[in-house]
Amino acid sequence: FQNKNFLTELLSINDLLKISQTEEMEYGAWWFFTFPKKALSEIGFPLPFFLRGDDVEYSYRLKQNGYKIERINSICLWHEPFDLKLPQWIYYYTWRNLLIISAIYSKGNHFLRFLNLLVYGVYFISTFQYGILEYILDGVLDYLKGPNYLKNLNEEVFHYNLATRVDFDYIQSSFNHYGEAGDQQKRKFPKLLAFLNTITINLFWRSGFFYKAILFINTGRLSSGVLERLALSFGAKEIEILIPFRGRMRNYKKNPTRAKKLFWKLLQVSALLLFKARRVAHLWKKEFPNLTSFEFWKNRFL
Repeated sequence: FQNKNFLTELLSINDLLKISQTEEMEYGAWWFFTFPKKALSEIGFPLPFFLRGDDVEYSYRLKQNGYKIERINSICLWHEPFDLKLPQWIYYYTWRNLLIISAIYSKGNHFLRFLNLLVYGVYFISTFQYGILEYILDGVLDYLKGPNYLKNLNEEVFHYNLATRVDFDYIQSSFNHYGEAGDQQKRKFPKLLAFLNTITINLFWRSGFFYKAILFINTGRLSSGVLERLALSFGAKEIEILIPFRGRMRNYKKNPTRAKKLFWKLLQVSALLLFKARRVAHLWKKEFPNLTSFEFWKNRFL
Protein backbone atom coordinates (compact mmCIF):
# COMPACT_ATOMS: atom_id res chain seq x y z
CA PHE A 1 0.00 0.00 0.00
CA GLN A 2 1.32 3.40 -0.94
CA ASN A 3 1.98 5.59 2.10
CA LYS A 4 0.59 9.07 1.43
CA ASN A 5 3.24 10.47 3.81
CA PHE A 6 6.12 8.99 1.83
CA LEU A 7 9.10 11.43 1.67
CA THR A 8 7.49 13.77 4.21
CA GLU A 9 9.79 16.54 5.49
CA LEU A 10 10.24 15.64 9.16
CA LEU A 11 11.69 19.04 10.10
CA SER A 12 8.24 20.60 9.68
CA ILE A 13 6.04 20.67 12.80
CA ASN A 14 2.88 20.47 10.69
CA ASP A 15 4.15 17.36 8.90
CA LEU A 16 5.16 15.76 12.20
CA LEU A 17 1.65 16.32 13.51
CA LYS A 18 0.21 14.87 10.31
CA ILE A 19 2.16 11.61 10.49
CA SER A 20 1.20 11.13 14.14
CA GLN A 21 -2.29 10.23 12.93
CA THR A 22 -3.28 6.63 12.23
CA GLU A 23 -4.58 5.15 8.96
CA GLU A 24 -6.82 2.12 8.65
CA MET A 25 -5.28 -0.59 6.47
CA GLU A 26 -6.43 -3.80 4.79
CA TYR A 27 -3.29 -5.66 5.78
CA GLY A 28 -0.56 -5.46 8.40
CA ALA A 29 2.95 -6.63 7.49
CA TRP A 30 4.81 -8.54 10.20
CA TRP A 31 8.05 -6.61 10.33
CA PHE A 32 6.21 -4.61 13.01
CA PHE A 33 2.71 -5.78 13.90
CA THR A 34 0.92 -6.14 17.24
CA PHE A 35 -2.53 -7.49 18.06
CA PRO A 36 -4.44 -8.33 21.28
CA LYS A 37 -3.58 -11.62 22.94
CA LYS A 38 -7.29 -12.51 23.08
CA ALA A 39 -7.30 -12.72 19.27
CA LEU A 40 -5.38 -16.00 19.51
CA SER A 41 -8.22 -17.60 21.46
CA GLU A 42 -10.86 -16.07 19.20
CA ILE A 43 -9.48 -16.75 15.72
CA GLY A 44 -6.56 -19.10 16.33
CA PHE A 45 -2.86 -18.93 15.55
CA PRO A 46 -1.23 -18.05 12.20
CA LEU A 47 -0.67 -20.67 9.54
CA PRO A 48 2.74 -22.39 9.96
CA PHE A 49 4.33 -20.88 6.86
CA PHE A 50 7.75 -19.94 8.31
CA LEU A 51 7.63 -16.90 6.02
CA ARG A 52 5.66 -15.32 3.16
CA GLY A 53 1.91 -14.90 3.28
CA ASP A 54 1.18 -15.71 6.92
CA ASP A 55 0.71 -12.01 7.71
CA VAL A 56 -1.65 -11.55 4.75
CA GLU A 57 -3.85 -14.47 5.81
CA TYR A 58 -3.90 -13.49 9.49
CA SER A 59 -4.77 -9.89 8.66
CA TYR A 60 -7.71 -11.13 6.60
CA ARG A 61 -8.86 -13.35 9.46
CA LEU A 62 -8.63 -10.48 11.96
CA LYS A 63 -10.73 -8.19 9.78
CA GLN A 64 -13.27 -10.93 9.12
CA ASN A 65 -13.76 -11.13 12.89
CA GLY A 66 -14.30 -7.44 13.51
CA TYR A 67 -10.77 -6.20 14.20
CA LYS A 68 -9.34 -3.05 12.62
CA ILE A 69 -5.78 -2.83 11.33
CA GLU A 70 -4.23 0.61 11.68
CA ARG A 71 -0.87 2.02 10.65
CA ILE A 72 0.85 4.37 13.07
CA ASN A 73 3.01 6.49 10.77
CA SER A 74 5.21 7.85 13.53
CA ILE A 75 6.61 4.38 14.29
CA CYS A 76 9.66 3.72 12.11
CA LEU A 77 12.14 0.90 11.72
CA TRP A 78 14.99 -0.06 9.43
CA HIS A 79 14.04 -2.75 6.93
CA GLU A 80 15.96 -4.32 4.08
CA PRO A 81 14.87 -2.84 0.70
CA PHE A 82 12.45 -5.09 -1.16
CA ASP A 83 14.63 -5.36 -4.28
CA LEU A 84 17.40 -6.83 -2.07
CA LYS A 85 15.14 -9.19 -0.14
CA LEU A 86 13.79 -10.98 -3.20
CA PRO A 87 16.17 -13.90 -3.75
CA GLN A 88 15.09 -16.58 -6.19
CA TRP A 89 14.03 -19.00 -3.45
CA ILE A 90 11.33 -16.60 -2.17
CA TYR A 91 9.20 -17.66 -5.16
CA TYR A 92 8.90 -21.15 -3.67
CA TYR A 93 7.23 -19.81 -0.54
CA THR A 94 5.14 -17.27 -2.45
CA TRP A 95 3.52 -19.83 -4.74
CA ARG A 96 3.18 -22.66 -2.20
CA ASN A 97 1.68 -20.42 0.49
CA LEU A 98 -0.65 -18.40 -1.73
CA LEU A 99 -2.01 -21.62 -3.22
CA ILE A 100 -2.74 -22.85 0.31
CA ILE A 101 -4.48 -19.58 1.25
CA SER A 102 -6.44 -19.66 -1.99
CA ALA A 103 -7.51 -23.26 -1.31
CA ILE A 104 -8.77 -22.33 2.17
CA TYR A 105 -10.72 -19.22 1.25
CA SER A 106 -11.69 -19.27 -2.42
CA LYS A 107 -14.40 -21.27 -4.16
CA GLY A 108 -13.28 -22.93 -7.36
CA ASN A 109 -11.13 -20.96 -9.83
CA HIS A 110 -8.99 -24.07 -10.35
CA PHE A 111 -8.66 -23.46 -14.07
CA LEU A 112 -7.51 -19.89 -13.40
CA ARG A 113 -4.66 -21.15 -11.19
CA PHE A 114 -3.66 -23.63 -13.89
CA LEU A 115 -3.65 -20.86 -16.51
CA ASN A 116 -1.75 -18.51 -14.21
CA LEU A 117 1.02 -21.07 -13.70
CA LEU A 118 1.37 -21.63 -17.46
CA VAL A 119 1.61 -17.88 -18.19
CA TYR A 120 4.22 -17.27 -15.50
CA GLY A 121 6.15 -20.36 -16.59
CA VAL A 122 6.35 -19.22 -20.21
CA TYR A 123 7.47 -15.76 -19.11
CA PHE A 124 10.30 -17.05 -16.90
CA ILE A 125 11.57 -19.45 -19.58
CA SER A 126 11.41 -16.65 -22.16
CA THR A 127 13.55 -14.40 -19.97
CA PHE A 128 16.00 -17.16 -18.92
CA GLN A 129 14.93 -17.01 -15.27
CA TYR A 130 15.08 -20.78 -14.93
CA GLY A 131 15.94 -20.86 -11.24
CA ILE A 132 12.84 -18.88 -10.31
CA LEU A 133 10.60 -21.23 -12.29
CA GLU A 134 12.19 -24.28 -10.66
CA TYR A 135 11.38 -22.85 -7.24
CA ILE A 136 7.79 -22.10 -8.33
CA LEU A 137 7.23 -25.62 -9.67
CA ASP A 138 8.67 -27.17 -6.50
CA GLY A 139 6.34 -24.97 -4.45
CA VAL A 140 3.33 -26.11 -6.47
CA LEU A 141 4.32 -29.79 -6.12
CA ASP A 142 4.69 -29.44 -2.33
CA TYR A 143 1.28 -27.75 -2.15
CA LEU A 144 -0.20 -30.74 -3.98
CA LYS A 145 1.21 -33.06 -1.28
CA GLY A 146 -1.45 -31.72 1.06
CA PRO A 147 -1.36 -30.53 4.70
CA ASN A 148 0.44 -33.58 6.11
CA TYR A 149 3.55 -32.47 4.26
CA LEU A 150 3.53 -29.08 5.99
CA LYS A 151 2.70 -30.56 9.40
CA ASN A 152 5.75 -32.81 9.35
CA LEU A 153 8.20 -30.37 7.75
CA ASN A 154 11.42 -29.37 9.53
CA GLU A 155 11.50 -25.74 8.34
CA GLU A 156 15.04 -24.98 9.45
CA VAL A 157 16.65 -27.87 7.57
CA PHE A 158 14.33 -27.46 4.60
CA HIS A 159 14.99 -23.73 4.26
CA TYR A 160 18.76 -24.20 4.47
CA ASN A 161 18.66 -26.71 1.60
CA LEU A 162 16.33 -24.47 -0.40
CA ALA A 163 18.36 -21.28 0.03
CA THR A 164 21.75 -22.87 -0.71
CA ARG A 165 20.92 -24.19 -4.17
CA VAL A 166 23.40 -23.14 -6.86
CA ASP A 167 22.15 -21.68 -10.15
CA PHE A 168 24.93 -21.58 -12.75
CA ASP A 169 22.83 -19.58 -15.23
CA TYR A 170 22.22 -16.71 -12.79
CA ILE A 171 24.58 -14.16 -11.22
CA GLN A 172 23.77 -11.23 -8.93
CA SER A 173 26.46 -8.60 -8.43
CA SER A 174 27.05 -4.88 -7.87
CA PHE A 175 28.20 -2.04 -10.10
CA ASN A 176 29.43 1.41 -9.11
CA HIS A 177 27.97 3.61 -11.83
CA TYR A 178 25.86 3.34 -14.96
CA GLY A 179 28.89 3.40 -17.27
CA GLU A 180 29.96 -0.06 -16.18
CA ALA A 181 26.62 -1.45 -17.26
CA GLY A 182 26.45 -0.04 -20.76
CA ASP A 183 23.58 1.81 -22.43
CA GLN A 184 19.95 0.79 -22.57
CA GLN A 185 19.26 -0.94 -25.88
CA LYS A 186 16.58 0.45 -28.19
CA ARG A 187 14.19 -1.71 -30.17
CA LYS A 188 11.36 -0.79 -32.52
CA PHE A 189 7.97 -2.53 -32.43
CA PRO A 190 8.15 -3.63 -28.76
CA LYS A 191 4.62 -5.09 -28.71
CA LEU A 192 5.30 -7.24 -31.80
CA LEU A 193 8.62 -8.49 -30.42
CA ALA A 194 7.08 -9.20 -27.02
CA PHE A 195 4.33 -11.18 -28.78
CA LEU A 196 6.85 -13.18 -30.83
CA ASN A 197 8.88 -13.86 -27.68
CA THR A 198 5.79 -15.14 -25.88
CA ILE A 199 4.37 -17.44 -28.59
CA THR A 200 7.79 -18.97 -29.36
CA ILE A 201 8.91 -18.93 -25.68
CA ASN A 202 11.96 -17.02 -26.94
CA LEU A 203 13.04 -19.88 -29.21
CA PHE A 204 13.85 -21.88 -26.07
CA TRP A 205 14.96 -24.96 -28.02
CA ARG A 206 17.95 -23.24 -29.64
CA SER A 207 20.88 -21.07 -28.61
CA GLY A 208 20.43 -17.31 -28.71
CA PHE A 209 22.12 -14.84 -31.00
CA PHE A 210 25.27 -13.01 -30.01
CA TYR A 211 23.85 -9.87 -28.44
CA LYS A 212 23.17 -9.22 -24.77
CA ALA A 213 19.88 -7.59 -23.75
CA ILE A 214 20.39 -4.90 -21.10
CA LEU A 215 17.42 -3.57 -19.16
CA PHE A 216 17.13 -0.86 -16.54
CA ILE A 217 14.61 -1.32 -13.74
CA ASN A 218 13.93 2.20 -12.52
CA THR A 219 11.40 1.34 -9.81
CA GLY A 220 11.50 -0.76 -6.67
CA ARG A 221 9.40 -3.48 -8.31
CA LEU A 222 11.24 -6.06 -10.39
CA SER A 223 7.94 -6.98 -12.05
CA SER A 224 7.82 -3.61 -13.82
CA GLY A 225 8.56 -3.31 -17.55
CA VAL A 226 7.42 -6.82 -18.51
CA LEU A 227 6.57 -5.83 -22.10
CA GLU A 228 9.92 -4.11 -22.54
CA ARG A 229 11.79 -7.04 -21.03
CA LEU A 230 10.13 -9.52 -23.39
CA ALA A 231 10.79 -7.31 -26.43
CA LEU A 232 14.45 -6.64 -25.65
CA SER A 233 15.26 -10.24 -24.76
CA PHE A 234 13.81 -11.80 -27.93
CA GLY A 235 16.57 -13.80 -29.61
CA ALA A 236 19.24 -12.81 -27.06
CA LYS A 237 21.75 -15.19 -25.54
CA GLU A 238 21.98 -13.29 -22.25
CA ILE A 239 19.91 -10.80 -20.23
CA GLU A 240 21.32 -8.26 -17.80
CA ILE A 241 18.82 -6.56 -15.50
CA LEU A 242 20.13 -3.41 -13.82
CA ILE A 243 18.68 -1.69 -10.77
CA PRO A 244 20.65 1.61 -10.78
CA PHE A 245 19.30 3.16 -7.59
CA ARG A 246 20.49 0.08 -5.65
CA GLY A 247 23.64 -0.54 -7.66
CA ARG A 248 22.54 -4.14 -8.32
CA MET A 249 22.88 -6.22 -11.47
CA ARG A 250 21.28 -9.57 -12.29
CA ASN A 251 22.55 -11.66 -15.17
CA TYR A 252 20.63 -14.54 -16.78
CA LYS A 253 22.16 -16.78 -19.45
CA LYS A 254 20.23 -18.77 -22.02
CA ASN A 255 20.45 -22.54 -21.58
CA PRO A 256 18.38 -24.44 -24.21
CA THR A 257 18.87 -27.84 -22.53
CA ARG A 258 17.63 -26.56 -19.21
CA ALA A 259 14.79 -24.65 -20.89
CA LYS A 260 13.52 -27.81 -22.64
CA LYS A 261 13.47 -29.80 -19.39
CA LEU A 262 11.73 -26.96 -17.58
CA PHE A 263 9.12 -26.58 -20.31
CA TRP A 264 8.08 -30.22 -20.07
CA LYS A 265 8.10 -30.05 -16.27
CA LEU A 266 5.91 -26.94 -16.47
CA LEU A 267 3.35 -28.82 -18.59
CA GLN A 268 3.37 -31.80 -16.20
CA VAL A 269 3.02 -29.74 -13.02
CA SER A 270 0.33 -27.54 -14.59
CA ALA A 271 -1.67 -30.66 -15.51
CA LEU A 272 -1.32 -32.03 -11.97
CA LEU A 273 -2.47 -28.70 -10.53
CA LEU A 274 -5.55 -28.75 -12.75
CA PHE A 275 -6.62 -32.36 -12.15
CA LYS A 276 -5.78 -32.59 -8.43
CA ALA A 277 -6.93 -29.09 -7.51
CA ARG A 278 -10.39 -29.87 -6.14
CA ARG A 279 -9.32 -32.79 -3.92
CA VAL A 280 -6.19 -31.07 -2.57
CA ALA A 281 -8.06 -27.81 -1.87
CA HIS A 282 -10.60 -29.78 0.18
CA LEU A 283 -7.79 -31.31 2.28
CA TRP A 284 -6.26 -27.89 3.06
CA LYS A 285 -9.63 -26.39 3.95
CA LYS A 286 -10.48 -29.33 6.21
CA GLU A 287 -7.12 -29.18 8.04
CA PHE A 288 -7.10 -25.37 8.46
CA PRO A 289 -8.61 -25.36 12.02
CA ASN A 290 -5.98 -27.85 13.19
CA LEU A 291 -3.04 -26.00 11.57
CA THR A 292 -4.02 -22.80 13.41
CA SER A 293 -4.88 -24.40 16.77
CA PHE A 294 -3.03 -23.95 20.06
CA GLU A 295 -2.51 -27.72 20.36
CA PHE A 296 -0.82 -27.91 16.97
CA TRP A 297 1.61 -25.09 17.77
CA LYS A 298 2.30 -26.45 21.27
CA ASN A 299 3.17 -29.88 19.91
CA ARG A 300 5.29 -28.30 17.20
CA PHE A 301 7.64 -26.46 19.53
CA LEU A 302 7.50 -28.32 22.84
